[in-house]
Amino acid sequence: MAVIRPGQRCPCGSGQGAARCCLPALRGRRWPETAEALMRSRYTAFAVGDLGWLERTHDPATRGDFDAEDVRQWNAGNRWISLTILGTEAGGVGDDAGRVRFEALFRRADGEHSLREDSAFRRVDGRWVYVDGEALPG
Repeated sequence: MAVIRPGQRCPCGSGQGAARCCLPALRGRRWPETAEALMRSRYTAFAVGDLGWLERTHDPATRGDFDAEDVRQWNAGNRWISLTILGTEAGGVGDDAGRVRFEALFRRADGEHSLREDSAFRRVDGRWVYVDGEALPG
């Protein structure tokens, strides 16, 4: 697993330092307050190989679909390059559901790839969780 240091920029592309962005979430100190913040923290978890955070932030109703070993094997060859938020719908501090459309670029041995998704999020016991995602064309 890669290491995020508090003084470095956050891998999620927010422009903030990791200590003020995704690092507190991954270390269990603060749950993301918006669907977008949760999406960013999940991208960062992929970038550093924190499968525990990915599983903890999965909706309990769909968590059974999460196969940590499959995710680990798929992610093992990835070097995450960037995250671009393409749009959001609801998902704010006062909302109970939201959507985040994003593009994540990563490199594998066979070249650069793009993952584009429209992800659904909802609150469970006051915390944002990832429900599922639909691939976007392009």
